[in-house]
Amino acid sequence: MQPSLLSSDSENRPASLLSEDDIIHWLALRMTPGLGTRKAGKLVEIFRTPQAIFRATRSELQSAGLAPAIAQSVASGCGFEDAAEQRGKMAEFGPSSFPSGRPCIRRC
Repeated sequence: MQPSLLSSDSENRPASLLSEDDIIHWLALRMTPGLGTRKAGKLVEIFRTPQAIFRATRSELQSAGLAPAIAQSVASGCGFEDAAEQRGKMAEFGPSSFPSGRPCIRRC
């Protein structure tokens, strides 16, 4: 079973108990260019945590199945700038700005 991204950390704590560091690493993983959900999930299966993924070398990431360019993106941490920006927006607008999980259907 593939781990749910942004749902828990390596200690299987609920999402509401993620540390700020955990949140930034999950966001950075999700925002890394070229890294999709399936491949990110596979990396979590292999490395166990987003922090460990970002500590991995480019060659370790390639050995885990990433293309060289994506491995370089992960190894360089290029998703962290976008993650920090998104985290700032989340803090600014608060949890009430996120969808409740129920789709809103407009009727004309």
